[in-house]
Amino acid sequence: MANLQNFLQERQNLINNFLEKALKPKLLNKTAIAPERLWQAMSYSCLNGGKRLRGILCLATYEAFKPNYLAVLPIAAGLECIHAMSLVHDDLPCMDNDILRRGKPTCHIQFDTATALLAGDGLLIEGLALCLQADELNPQIMLKIMPEIMQAIGANGMTGGQSIDLENTNKNVSLLELENMHKLKTGAFLKASVLVSAMAAEATESQLKALEIYAEKIGLAFQIIDDLLDLEGDSAQIGKTAGKDLAQNKATYPKFLGLEQSKEKAQNLIEEAKLNLKQNHIYFEPLHQIADYIIQRKK
Repeated sequence: MANLQNFLQERQNLINNFLEKALKPKLLNKTAIAPERLWQAMSYSCLNGGKRLRGILCLATYEAFKPNYLAVLPIAAGLECIHAMSLVHDDLPCMDNDILRRGKPTCHIQFDTATALLAGDGLLIEGLALCLQADELNPQIMLKIMPEIMQAIGANGMTGGQSIDLENTNKNVSLLELENMHKLKTGAFLKASVLVSAMAAEATESQLKALEIYAEKIGLAFQIIDDLLDLEGDSAQIGKTAGKDLAQNKATYPKFLGLEQSKEKAQNLIEEAKLNLKQNHIYFEPLHQIADYIIQRKK
């Protein structure tokens, strides 16, 4: 996994450098006053660490087909902005009410609730705007990519999944309902990170289907590991408050399956994801290694 760590670090740096330049106050004209506090909150929330998994998956998927993965760097950075928005909003007092994110005070603790809400809104719009800066791509491809991203973050994707999660807190749900919730809350956006890049690289229909299955399986495995880390992890290590799911009586995989069966399910999903790539002749090693990394991570 040493080579993978170099691969991840190099692409994290690319995304972070891009975001550092992008998340600076913008003056529309000589008299406009930039809302510095808002931009500070946006930058704080997006540049406070993070694995950059969605952005890296975007870059890696494109590179599996074409060498110039920098062509989708604006999209990779935009996806990370959108992901940061989801975390800022998820942490708000009206949602999960968390005080720690990536080892630092959450946005509403560092600033205030109103600023955090607006910072999330700003990150969403800036993220979509960054995606549109991928000017090396065919405009016709962009017309296909943008609806895919918006679908993944809307009511039929991440936003809808978050709503279902809130509705189901302190309620008895089935394992199937739990899985469907996570396919929206976590899986839809992670899947889009893979699919839009494959679309940009002009992958075939069979390759797109294979990558869709790959992304669905690693997305579900990612969520299972998140559930396990909430139980077994340490707040200092995972960078957020451990034990929150249990305290809020949320439906989780360990709650349904137990620890060992949850770990086994996650492992099986990863093996199925990698096998699906091989069966469809997608041999780009980083995609296989990222799948393994998802279940080996400690935060």
